[in-house]
Amino acid sequence: MLSVYLYSNSNEVHNLELLDNESENATIICPHPMAADAIRSKMSDPSRVEVITISKFSSDLLGEIDPELVAKRKADLLGQLATIWKKKLSSFSADSFFDSFNLFTELRGYTLDFEMVKEVLPFYDEAIQKSLPVYWMYLEQLELVDEHKANEILTHHLKEGDVEKKEKTYIFWGFNHINSGQIDFINALGIRNKVYIPFSKEVFKQSRGFDWIRWFRADELDEEVVEFKKSVESYFFPKKRLASKLLEIEQDNKISEILLGEKKVSLDSCLEASVISSNFRTNADLFSSYNKRIFDKVEKFVGEEVSSEELLAFIDESLNTCLKREFERKDFRLIKVYKLLKDVLSDYVALSSDNEVIKFYDIQVIREIIQLNFPRDYFIPIGSDQTKCPIFGLNELENCGTTKSPIFVVSEDYQGVKKGGSRYQEDVIKFLSALGPIQRPELEFLIVREKFRELINESGFRFCLQEGLMDSDRNWNDFLKGIEFSEIELSSPKEIVKKDFLNQKFSSFTGKVSASKLQSYLDCPRKFYYSFIDRKEIEVSNSKEIRPNEIGSLEHEVIEAYFKKSKIWDEPIFKEVVENTYAEFIKENRKHLNDMKEKLSLYEIYNYSESGIKFVLNILDNLPGSTVEFETSLAEGSDVSGRIDCLIKYEDKFVILDFKRSGFSIPTKSDIEKFNKIQLPFYLNYFGGDLSSVIFWGFVNLSEPEASLVINGGHDLSKELMSNVGLSSSSRKSGFDQISDWFEDYSDFEKEAIGNLFKESEWKANPRKDDVCTFCSVSNLCTRGSNQ
Repeated sequence: MLSVYLYSNSNEVHNLELLDNESENATIICPHPMAADAIRSKMSDPSRVEVITISKFSSDLLGEIDPELVAKRKADLLGQLATIWKKKLSSFSADSFFDSFNLFTELRGYTLDFEMVKEVLPFYDEAIQKSLPVYWMYLEQLELVDEHKANEILTHHLKEGDVEKKEKTYIFWGFNHINSGQIDFINALGIRNKVYIPFSKEVFKQSRGFDWIRWFRADELDEEVVEFKKSVESYFFPKKRLASKLLEIEQDNKISEILLGEKKVSLDSCLEASVISSNFRTNADLFSSYNKRIFDKVEKFVGEEVSSEELLAFIDESLNTCLKREFERKDFRLIKVYKLLKDVLSDYVALSSDNEVIKFYDIQVIREIIQLNFPRDYFIPIGSDQTKCPIFGLNELENCGTTKSPIFVVSEDYQGVKKGGSRYQEDVIKFLSALGPIQRPELEFLIVREKFRELINESGFRFCLQEGLMDSDRNWNDFLKGIEFSEIELSSPKEIVKKDFLNQKFSSFTGKVSASKLQSYLDCPRKFYYSFIDRKEIEVSNSKEIRPNEIGSLEHEVIEAYFKKSKIWDEPIFKEVVENTYAEFIKENRKHLNDMKEKLSLYEIYNYSESGIKFVLNILDNLPGSTVEFETSLAEGSDVSGRIDCLIKYEDKFVILDFKRSGFSIPTKSDIEKFNKIQLPFYLNYFGGDLSSVIFWGFVNLSEPEASLVINGGHDLSKELMSNVGLSSSSRKSGFDQISDWFEDYSDFEKEAIGNLFKESEWKANPRKDDVCTFCSVSNLCTRGSNQ
């Protein structure tokens, strides 16, 4: 018998009210150890239950069927399928292998019958279409047992009655998702046993037909969703001021526990909250830095390729060097990573003779396997204070609310539980929903929100919220829907006096104005001062790296140099230009890059420069007779300086372009419209012509040209000529629809801003946005205007 038990409160489960009688015992099966620990501590009568994880339960049942039957771990399958890929599909990239492997493991959660899933393959690229049938056939021919095959075996034997012959009672608790194979397994378990799946009634009302719970119970409840209402005492704090607010609250009313608005706490997310004596448990990343250090050496040693014997000898030599050190100087984490690397490489080579030659692809695979094999370690702060305040995440709600004065903290730095998005496109979802439940982020959101609502109803939680976050973050607005924030003031707020260490007698600005200087001034006057007047920035040069700004400059140089040689696309000329430009840069700057870093740098330079060249060529081809100039100086005789990356002249008309390496560097159209970003409007003012002669202007995204931002100019034929070039203007209404009026407003704004710049004498710290401070050379000393 299998039954979905819809509860109104989780205490019904803790008290085992779902069971037929008070003497009945049960085994509670949970998705992971954390859920098992939480339910174990909540049970009103722990003697009546055994709590176990589904992994342990399945493993024990497999042992009853065949003691030698063990499901393959993900790391084992990764090595085997990577070898198959290398043998049969090496023409595709290494990234494509990892994409195909992940999709393969996901699809096996729906069905083990390849004929039923092959319909989705046309929605994916060629590498996936060719690799998945090979993977499927490999597992079937070798009769390998992964976790999904294990579920099928268990389902078969449960239906036959070979295991679980005596009736028992099972409760499946704490699951946010159950896949198709697990559903079959649980249904088979319910043939000769009592199986209960407790599920929140309120969440069930809001579930959909393809959610996993509906595969156990499909009927609708003839009840409306109960509207949640709760008033909660709440403190509010300014952006980036959580730590100081918590200290104030602690002094006013001692905090007994902290619940972070983070799905899973990390060391970083706990740092600001742990300004008061605290206790938390989070994953400790003990090996990543050592892993990176070792693999940097390995990649350099491997180069193009190397034999496995040579690589193993290199690893042995490195390991022995570590082991020979005096005990006090031994680095045991380094030794652990070398030992893991040696073991994984030996196993990988033993899989096939194809793995006796190691290349970059193999190193990527081995790196991933080692990541999966690292020990799971946890960080727990240790201190002398015996009364520490525990810190929890939203995945630990069952452990919360047991103390006198808990507080729930939300800031923009905490991600919460996301409700949107899907890993599959719509057509794939439609197909897969016929095979099994779709993992829907919104269902997990609803489950966690319902647990949270139950928690704050039954405990004395206060809230500590970032000001304005509810207005700007839709996700948090939905999560806290129905909650009224009753603001409370501290009984004795502490006045914090801050000293401005950068307060001094400032100089005035007397130089020429450029777009970057004016932008810096608008972003923050003090940042401008220490960037262009009393310069505090330190130029860092590293002969073993090419900095991002250096790569950007190289790409600009390649594009300019190419057009000096050709006005049509010519692959040999392009390669020659890249090689010569790169070689000259390396020589002049005395760079000494390892092979891998040089390959990665050249890969970007080739691809990004090609994108920029073809973007410009497309314009030249569609505007016959047009000419192009690069690094064009702004109009002479003005008090401004600067150069335009690319200026295209067509008859008496102009196109103004600026090259950016990625979309991250391109401002939004709205920011330009509101004068928050002024680089290109500044160029429009000083390029030497009138706005009426500009066809279009914008930013070229070298990494993704189709994501470039191009805006119509002031010429009467602007939009028509843009269309001829294959660029369409946005249909969304904006100030650029009346660009002459917008540009007039901008010119007035710029004139006033430049006037203020030359009159400035105080250079106050007044950042327009928080991210302005990120790359400021004096950010660690600056008050950011909070003392003014």
